[in-house]
Amino acid sequence: MSSNNHIDEDEQFRQVFNGECDVSQECLDTFWYIKNNYPNATNLRINSIEEIITELGWSLIGRYIAKNTHLTQIILEGPGMTDARISTLFESLVRSSSIKLLALGGNRFGRNGVRTMLTFLGNSPQLVDLSIYCNNNINTECFELLVSTLHNTGIIKRLNFTGCNITDISALDANNLPNLINLSLNGNNIGRVGCNTLSNILQNEGSTLKYLHLDSTGIGDEEVKILVTALKHNTSLKELHLLNNNDITERGHVAVLKLLNDVSSPESTYTSNHTLRSCHLTELGNRGTWQITKYISDALVENEVTLLNYNPGRAKVIGSHLNSRLKKLCELQGIEYTPGSIFADVEPVLLPDILALIRSRHGQSELYTALIHTAPDLLSFIDRKALIRGIMDKNTARAAALKAEYEREMAILTAKNNELSHRLALMESGDSQQSSIGKYNGDKGKKRRRDSIIT
Repeated sequence: MSSNNHIDEDEQFRQVFNGECDVSQECLDTFWYIKNNYPNATNLRINSIEEIITELGWSLIGRYIAKNTHLTQIILEGPGMTDARISTLFESLVRSSSIKLLALGGNRFGRNGVRTMLTFLGNSPQLVDLSIYCNNNINTECFELLVSTLHNTGIIKRLNFTGCNITDISALDANNLPNLINLSLNGNNIGRVGCNTLSNILQNEGSTLKYLHLDSTGIGDEEVKILVTALKHNTSLKELHLLNNNDITERGHVAVLKLLNDVSSPESTYTSNHTLRSCHLTELGNRGTWQITKYISDALVENEVTLLNYNPGRAKVIGSHLNSRLKKLCELQGIEYTPGSIFADVEPVLLPDILALIRSRHGQSELYTALIHTAPDLLSFIDRKALIRGIMDKNTARAAALKAEYEREMAILTAKNNELSHRLALMESGDSQQSSIGKYNGDKGKKRRRDSIIT
């Protein structure tokens, strides 16, 4: 019986795809491999403009995919996927054990088609990437249906809704997508309310979002400020795309700069955002903005370097506060600048090391610039009374040392003189005794001679 069924399935395949449908040989082979669960058939890609598939054909494809254990990607691109075709496909494809990516781009289905997809989305434990893009029929309601179905599944890592008709993304805040890494909302007019929703997500302590695409989303300067405020302490987001948002002016660019390198104080610079690696903003075409873009790029480069023991905060402090460009950075960020502010919070004992650091990192010209502008301020760090007392203490200590040394030398010389004096006395005493003995012997000789004459 099973053999007859197998023959029937093969015959049905030939009748539908070789007869009723008009598909390429490559596409036909792919269907056959998926039907028979070939291990090497992992990708199904159909361009609906070129491939003409009947309703029964879509139903069979859904059935084949549901039984397949090797297929990982379904990519259906083109305007041919209507509500009817999507419904036919997903009425058969209610679950999958292997699909990881579902991409439905450039199609025309809307709410009815989306509803038939929900059972599949809730029963696909491997699905991590859902892309429904370039489809004006995908509106806020469709978005809410999809996100609420994925709530707490813990599987989705990437959502792509580029070029749809979504104006409210609050479903992202109302539902939990604990492993969402990449979110693309390009071409959807989400505005300020949408940025507030994203702000809540980014400020969440457990936020996993790393890539956020918001090109052409109706964002202006105020929305940028909302986002950068949320990113102040965020440690997950690495890429932010804000291209083609024409309401972002120089103020928005400065807000991004301050997020990455807040020069209001060395501490603020040190604790700026060091996680963001890439931020795409549309150039405004004037020199001032070009300079801001350069400073943003410099800060992003500091964030990008991930060498062992590398500290982006320290690098930014050295690069900004120990550099003459601090003046321009302060002007851009609306921070009052004075030449002496470069050393305002530095302990005097550290100044030699700081000046040496300027020389080694930025060159002799920067060291000269720092000194020429801050010489009076450097002197103001010195407590003159304390300095005089210190010099006097040093002189006193030196005098005491010299006195002690002099006394030691005098004691040594005196001891030597005493020893020499003693030796001299001994010598003089010896000479006197020798003289007495000689006189005695001489007298004794004279007596012997007299006695001899008398005898």
